Amino acid sequence: MRSFLRFLMRNRLFSLINLAGLTFSLALVIIIFSYAGAQRRTARTVPDYENAYAVTWNGDGMLCYGVSDRLSGLPEAETVTMFSSAYEDCVCEFEKKTLLSDVMCADAEFFDFFDMEFLKGSPEHFTATGAFVSESFARRLAGEDDPEGRQLQIDGDSFTVAGVFKDFGKGLLPSADIIINDYAPYGPMLLYKEQPLNVFGNVQVFVRLTEGCDISSVNDKLNELFKDAESVYGELSLVRSDEFYFSEGNIFLEKGEAELIHNMTAAGAALLLLALLNYINLNTALVGKRSVEMATRRLLGSGRKDIFMKYISESVTFTALCFCLAVMIAAALTPVIGRLAMNTESVSSSALFNVRDMFGAGNLLAYVLACLLTGVLAGVVPAMLASRISPIATVKGEFRRSDRRIFSKIFIIIQNVVSVALIALTTTMELQTRHMLDRPVGCDYTDIYYLNTGLSQTERTVLQERLAQLPCIDRIGLCSGLPGAMAMSTSDEVDGKLFTCNICVLDTTAFNMLGFNILNQTQDCTPGTVWLTENTVKLIGEDISSGNLTENFIGKGYVHKSYGNSVCGVISDFVVGSPGENRAEEGLIISITGGRSGMNLVMHTRGDHAEAAAIINSVYEEVCRESYGIVLPTYNSCYMDDVIRQNLSDELRSLRLMEILAALAILLSISGLVAISIYYADANARSIAVHKVYGASTSEETMRNLRLYFGITLIADVLAVPVALALCRRYLESFSYRMDLSPWIFIGTVLLSLLITFVSVILQIRRAAGVNPADTLKKE
Repeated sequence: MRSFLRFLMRNRLFSLINLAGLTFSLALVIIIFSYAGAQRRTARTVPDYENAYAVTWNGDGMLCYGVSDRLSGLPEAETVTMFSSAYEDCVCEFEKKTLLSDVMCADAEFFDFFDMEFLKGSPEHFTATGAFVSESFARRLAGEDDPEGRQLQIDGDSFTVAGVFKDFGKGLLPSADIIINDYAPYGPMLLYKEQPLNVFGNVQVFVRLTEGCDISSVNDKLNELFKDAESVYGELSLVRSDEFYFSEGNIFLEKGEAELIHNMTAAGAALLLLALLNYINLNTALVGKRSVEMATRRLLGSGRKDIFMKYISESVTFTALCFCLAVMIAAALTPVIGRLAMNTESVSSSALFNVRDMFGAGNLLAYVLACLLTGVLAGVVPAMLASRISPIATVKGEFRRSDRRIFSKIFIIIQNVVSVALIALTTTMELQTRHMLDRPVGCDYTDIYYLNTGLSQTERTVLQERLAQLPCIDRIGLCSGLPGAMAMSTSDEVDGKLFTCNICVLDTTAFNMLGFNILNQTQDCTPGTVWLTENTVKLIGEDISSGNLTENFIGKGYVHKSYGNSVCGVISDFVVGSPGENRAEEGLIISITGGRSGMNLVMHTRGDHAEAAAIINSVYEEVCRESYGIVLPTYNSCYMDDVIRQNLSDELRSLRLMEILAALAILLSISGLVAISIYYADANARSIAVHKVYGASTSEETMRNLRLYFGITLIADVLAVPVALALCRRYLESFSYRMDLSPWIFIGTVLLSLLITFVSVILQIRRAAGVNPADTLKKE
């Protein structure tokens, strides 16, 4: 081992490149796989998760109130529970305190199903007007006193504290401060009770099945229970709880980031591959520098197996050192990677990156196994070549390097293929993000401010009246959903086909201030009318100028009459939802209303945006304090241009992360090329000297050697472009509004790869070509 350490010290540059490349790649891999493992453990936190299933409707975890009661008729169902996710920022009044609280609804079976731990009380005490509070919230309410049996008001409704449960929220279930009964005579569930099989929303139903039952058969039986309910029949299915954690249909509960794990795993594997190739390439090239040492060992009695195992043990030792450094770097970088990879304010708390995930007992064992595997993979090729060294050939100076050069060229090609593909993909992501930032929204958002709050209709009216008096407010209207951001949706069966329609509800003031492009208007824009988009008219098989849109759209039931009784015209298409959503096959309308509960404020402002925003927020806080004694958080309080940019936040974070990965890949490629060019310059010194003796100039020798590297790079480019093209096309397919894939992306990437090669090797080649041939040949 001492000879290995001396060898590393004599070749510091090669050692440093190997150490840095492998360490940082392993650090990223540790972060990624620790996160992925923690997410899998989180998904399995539901007790007996293998038999616990979420009931979904059309694949989504949002149901109606009446589903749970009927599931008692399912023979395989051992336990059924209905609950909601927490409703955030409910106003809770307890004696003289006013607090914001997160309130969820549940039935009595919920506590046993999820194995809830009680500090005070029990599920048997869960009456219709009873409420359980969390341990932490109980301290906020009563300090060290016992809140049990005392009254509290939740959004004006009265409940009695029936017990205290231990805080939860580190698994599938989001945390909650208060749990009230599903069957309470008031509260959030009341909306769903009134139409138990028609109103879908924040209602979750979980069922624990008997072990070993056939899920396909259970799904059939499940739907048979709802033959008389058209809105539900045939649309229900079961998803196992650990799979539901990562499901796109998991709307209300804590959710894992499956796509992020997949993308980061692929990127981490690519970087580790590059680092391993660097390590193998450099060690393979350096086998000749230890040929005398290995020949001497062979002459002293060491066999090929001994030489092979020596290289493997040295590689494992070096990898172990890299692993130790990588764990420390990973611990430091985990928060940074977490912020780059996701929006910590909007992503489920269970899906966040945590340093502690790296140090579980299972992880430590995995590190040891990974260290051994990586070390063996990194050392096996150099070990095979070193074990083949003949002592006689070495003593005679006949040991040749041709095999190792072939290996090195192959490894450099693979490195460049990965790097070029990453550069092309990153460039595409950058251009697509800019393309989406310039996406036409379909209306005029100049000076439009959006205020989305949890105020009741009474307080919202007070706020609207006060804001309307401000000099900075030109006009103020009502909305529920806005172009470019969000919309509600409904699905109805028309002529045997399911038709989904996205709906933005606006009053006439909001509609007029947003400046939609009207293509055809058949009547006045008044409450009770709807506007159809051009694409919606095409989807229902009508013409823009048709005079029968009311009859053929509302009359046929494409949308419920509660959103409008007549069609007043057609407007140009506008966009809703996130950039990744494709809604070309869905209808889109604007419903004109005179005002209803649950609507938000949209304003056209005058003057400086920052000053107007500050005044609007000041008035909002004033109304909150007058009405509730505290300030309710807003869901949105900003200009619509900011909302559009916020909708691209996930894409921007992915882009930043890919830029970092691409930069690391480029650095690994450059460092590998620099190191190998230094070695080749030394190995080719005699060849250069001979060519110069026979009349070649320094410039000619420089170009001759450059052609070698450019040839390797161009071979890599030829292989990389089809791979990059496939990756870029797959990336763009996820966007409904996407750019055309320009050939200049790949031309520019190829030129960049050649530039990287030139910058990496030119100094070494120039230095080798500039040496006096006489000095080189004297050494021979």
